[in-house]
Amino acid sequence: MLDNVKKQKEEIYREIGLKISSQRKRKRKKYKSISKTLNISIEYLNLIEEGKINELPQHIPVMGFVRSYARFVEADILPELNKIDLVAQDKVPNKKNIINEIKYLKEFIYFLLCFVLIVIVLFFLN
Repeated sequence: MLDNVKKQKEEIYREIGLKISSQRKRKRKKYKSISKTLNISIEYLNLIEEGKINELPQHIPVMGFVRSYARFVEADILPELNKIDLVAQDKVPNKKNIINEIKYLKEFIYFLLCFVLIVIVLFFLN
């Protein structure tokens, strides 16, 4: 399941990169001027356009860079960002997992209650 989510996100990142790239070319903007204006390295701008957003360092605000770049070249990436949110929601545990977790929680509570009752009975017997 996680591989499927990862593949879907990578495809969406490629769509975002393609939109940004085509819009930048349409506006005839150069990497150097964009880099200076947004304070984002040319290497990062290239990775965004290539759809290799996962390869950007994790210590930077990746999606903030992507949004800033898209806004600067006036590329509408909102539909793709919404797709990413929908794909991310698939990570939510399904009903079967939730039911199993509740089952184990109930068993733990029953065990705890029995343990407490035994301790109370032993306390009063002494």
